Amino acid sequence: MKIRNLVLFLVLPFLAAYQTVCAIQIDGGRIEDIIVVGNGSSDSTFASELLHGWFAIGPNAFDIDTHGDIYILDWLGGKVLKFNQRGRFKLAIRVAKEIQRSQQEPSINDITVDNWGNLYLVENYSIDKFSQEGSILLEIPHVRYGFILTDEDGRVYGFTDNFWGGISVYSPGGEHKAEIYHKNGYRDIGIVQKEAGNDIYFRTGKYLVRTNLEEHSQGGKIDTVSILPDGLRLFEFAENQIREEGYVEHPLILIGFDTDSCFYFSQFEDLCGVRWIPICLTLRIFKYHLVQGKLTLAGKVEISFEKGKKECSDKELRDFAKQFLVTGDGTIYWLYGSVDTVKVSKIIFDE
Repeated sequence: MKIRNLVLFLVLPFLAAYQTVCAIQIDGGRIEDIIVVGNGSSDSTFASELLHGWFAIGPNAFDIDTHGDIYILDWLGGKVLKFNQRGRFKLAIRVAKEIQRSQQEPSINDITVDNWGNLYLVENYSIDKFSQEGSILLEIPHVRYGFILTDEDGRVYGFTDNFWGGISVYSPGGEHKAEIYHKNGYRDIGIVQKEAGNDIYFRTGKYLVRTNLEEHSQGGKIDTVSILPDGLRLFEFAENQIREEGYVEHPLILIGFDTDSCFYFSQFEDLCGVRWIPICLTLRIFKYHLVQGKLTLAGKVEISFEKGKKECSDKELRDFAKQFLVTGDGTIYWLYGSVDTVKVSKIIFDE
């Protein structure tokens, strides 16, 4: 299973996001739209379409720089669209080498922006570094990654969902620095935060663990940060394994952390096949605060998407590589939309 299918980032997919055209209910917070852009052929619009008449394809990843500017990867249009923090369009950066329109899979899988404004894009078999003007600066060959992130020092992390659960680390100049392996027991593969240092966090077994390049290179050091509450573990690692008949697990995905020791998780619960339930899809975002080695729930937002509306369709974008971003101050950004309209919104917890 590909990482972009995991991040329903991370992620994830994701499944179709019905809120762009269907009615929604939200508890525990609110949604604030930042970017709303239609489909079209101009520099300030996205290229999106229905493949074979039903599979919606279009923008599938985004990132935010230290100035708050938002970069959305429009792989189908062969460009990155840049917006300011208020959602005003700034420029289109041409980045595609060649778009293979005959392939169902994207030829560009993910994007990340470092603290100096350099863009890194995951092609099928390389990580390409671009300037803000779209000039290619570097090409790093690799086997295949689902998504990439950068740390505070500008190092690049390629995350993969192979059976090793490996994280490849490269210097800003493209030098391979390390392979960090861990038991891939979760649908999240790991996360770094360029505004919060160089630490890597991931879950393994019933633990949240942490490492970084320097510590891992000195004997493979990985520290346990916390024992995970039952709800943050996969079922196979849960203490309470008594579930009702027909129980279906919807694992939580680690989508980020902030500078205040808070960790954020997403969960999609798909009930579209259950006809008598009036809710089709439920998105939950959880915020946990780490205090003295213990993770405590600090907030929850639940968004329910009503089914059965005549305007609901298969036009919603899906199969994201990176659908959520958490910035250093704890702001959660969400990329979603339909073939007709692409959005980036903030998910804000109630105070």
